[in-house]
Order: sequence, then structure tokens, then C-alpha cells
Amino acid sequence: MFEIGDLVIDPTTREVGVLVHRYDLLHEDLTYTGSAKHWAWEIRWCGGMPQTYYTNVEDYTESGLKQLVESGLFVHYKR
Repeated sequence: MFEIGDLVIDPTTREVGVLVHRYDLLHEDLTYTGSAKHWAWEIRWCGGMPQTYYTNVEDYTESGLKQLVESGLFVHYKR
């Protein structure tokens, strides 16, 4: 569903996020030895009024991001 370079927009704050990196959340932990994949996305945000993020980088689980899009809280644009 998502790819690097896709955009997500928060219509409430008018902030735009670019999906820049997909990673396996559990394998970032060097002590994890399981085989399950739990994907997450690094998103870089810009613009908007007012700016609601403390930094311009936020991470979202892929399933959480999908729910935000399906519920209409974020709008997803393919690159």
C-alpha cells in the first residue's frame, strides 16, 4: 500500500509528510531473535498551521498509518 516517496496529509493541520524509510520495528532491537515482521515508517513532516510536531520526523507503524488513512484522518497520495 505504501512506498518510499508517498505523501500523507493531515487535513486538520495541513501538514504534509513524506514516507522516507520503511523498517522492521522489532529487528531494530538487537536483542530480538524472532522471525515476525512488524513494519514501521519514518515520515518527515513540513508545513501546516499550526505545526503540531516537536520535530519534523515521526514514526508510525504501518498498520496504524493504514488505519489513519482508512479513517480519513490522513489522506494518502501515491508518488
